[in-house]
Amino acid sequence: MSFKDGVMNDRLNVFLNDNFFGEKRTIIYNGHTYEDVTVVVTGGNGEYGRKKRYADHSNGLYNVKEIVHVRYEDIGGLQPEQGIRFSMNDEEGSDFFNEYYVDKSYTEGGICRIELRAVDE
Repeated sequence: MSFKDGVMNDRLNVFLNDNFFGEKRTIIYNGHTYEDVTVVVTGGNGEYGRKKRYADHSNGLYNVKEIVHVRYEDIGGLQPEQGIRFSMNDEEGSDFFNEYYVDKSYTEGGICRIELRAVDE
């Protein structure tokens, strides 16, 4: 087995394994629901203040960033596009879905990295 083959194998058997780093979530994207998808969520609830513009009186609003790693095949082979709505439940089996917008996404080695943002009060 080559090094490249080993890396491709590890992405599924280690990184995106729900016994190690991954967790099962339901994703709603592009009009489709993908249930029990293994994802790795990083960035936590990384909140940072909005840039204040002149005459902007929206105190207390924060941008929330999440970074989701998922197998490209598990979301139907569709690359998430910037600005599209993306929903994901907060834990396996939960009926509560967080609503996000896609900031950026790219796929490398079969893993899609999706940067999400939401506005939270």
